[in-house]
Amino acid sequence: MQWIAFAILFLSCSGALGAGCSFAEQSSADAYVRHVAALSHQGCFGRENDEDPLSAHVLKSLDQTDMPMRTVDEVAAVRDLAVDLLQQVEQSLSLAGSQSGSAWERHYVLMRYRLLEARSQVASLDGRVQAVYWEYDDLSYFDGELDLKDGIRENCSGEFTASCRGGLTDAASLIRHAALTHAILNDVLSKRRLIPLYKEVSVLDEKWRVYFEEGRSQYIWELAFNGWLYRKSITGAELAPPPAYQWILLHPGAAVEYINEEGMVFNAVALVELIGYNRLWHPDSIMRGFPLGVSGIMTVSLGDAGDRLGWGAMIHFRNKLSIGAARRSIGNGEETTWLLSVDLGKLFLQVDEQVIEKFRF
Repeated sequence: MQWIAFAILFLSCSGALGAGCSFAEQSSADAYVRHVAALSHQGCFGRENDEDPLSAHVLKSLDQTDMPMRTVDEVAAVRDLAVDLLQQVEQSLSLAGSQSGSAWERHYVLMRYRLLEARSQVASLDGRVQAVYWEYDDLSYFDGELDLKDGIRENCSGEFTASCRGGLTDAASLIRHAALTHAILNDVLSKRRLIPLYKEVSVLDEKWRVYFEEGRSQYIWELAFNGWLYRKSITGAELAPPPAYQWILLHPGAAVEYINEEGMVFNAVALVELIGYNRLWHPDSIMRGFPLGVSGIMTVSLGDAGDRLGWGAMIHFRNKLSIGAARRSIGNGEETTWLLSVDLGKLFLQVDEQVIEKFRF
């Protein structure tokens, strides 16, 4: 279906030039070369003065690609748009080449090969692809590998014939497709830094994954509080790393309580971490360090003996294991109880993507 659409588009409107961009009869073959070069410099082929529908579509699409690129998925969306535009340019180039004169066949084949190569490199975010490779240089491209001057001279060696018009049309077509390719690559590679930015946001996404998946679980009120503190600290930076800490607020959980009372006694207790602080990593080295936290806690005993409530502190190791101590009456006076707990919230607290996006941005 895309081929049919491009065929209709190409046959109905191909080669439309803006005002002041029409071909005119010249006195010699070299004069025709200078004529095409002048029209190109005026922006007649693949630039602002080109009325060709493909040029209008590509340039308009690039003007409207003000997409955010803060995550891997958002960078991939811009990359996919660039790949799609390059595919449209390649299909148009292929169609134009099938209708070209024999003198231009080699030029179309070479440019299409380079275009397919560039599209593949953009799709894979290959750092070798360069926009500068497609820049116009005295009617030649690819460091002189593709030169249009000889083709123009061959078709326009004498009068302004149909063959000459056809040769000029082919030269304009090749310049147009090269200019559009350059515009796409320049937009996503130079202006938007697609490839280095992809690497940067890939690292950031991994850091955020660690924060939400490997840090301690957070209830909605903890996420709201930590998000509020985080947004105050970054003040407008879109590509900011996650915080190196988590504040713990009224965090419910459970623990095994050990009491040394005429032998070993183990009880299941509920607990609430009233307030605490968990350091996820050292800020100078995001993936290293030893996650460590501490909380002030209240325990709630399920048994009948003594006070149900106890008060104490708990230390968190590597976001997984917590050891604490609390004081409460067990029926024959105050006693220190020892606690062992794991982060049960990880079993059922799943952070929604919208919550993560609101936290980050």
